[in-house]
Amino acid sequence: MFGGERTECGVEILGLSCEIDIRYVPTLRAAFRRKIAARCKALILDLTEVYDIDSSAIATLVEYHRDAGRQGGVLCLCGVNEGLKPIFEAVQLGNSVAMFDCVADAVAAIRRGEIQPYGNAASATDRDTDIPARMLSR
Repeated sequence: MFGGERTECGVEILGLSCEIDIRYVPTLRAAFRRKIAARCKALILDLTEVYDIDSSAIATLVEYHRDAGRQGGVLCLCGVNEGLKPIFEAVQLGNSVAMFDCVADAVAAIRRGEIQPYGNAASATDRDTDIPARMLSR
């Protein structure tokens, strides 16, 4: 299920692979709990190698997005293949979680401060500061 984990420009990247379904949700949820406990400020899920995902896994992604946002963290998805796009469109996941074609695009958007935590609107003082540097240094 996990295709690799790395950090790029201060952004954590977790690669997933194969089919992500109810059998793997406990493992995925545990990985997300570790990210929350470590106060991960920016996580990109690379779905390039994922060929199917079920509703329980999508719910787990949404839960992490919400929980990370509560502590100022952000979540992005990248590498969403043509087989997954209709699933994500049906549940309108792209309306709440940022999606990019590749890791480099997601990292760049996070570094530019374009991705905001779930449920948090940037205040005037946040807009006047270097959001990415401030986020990633906590």
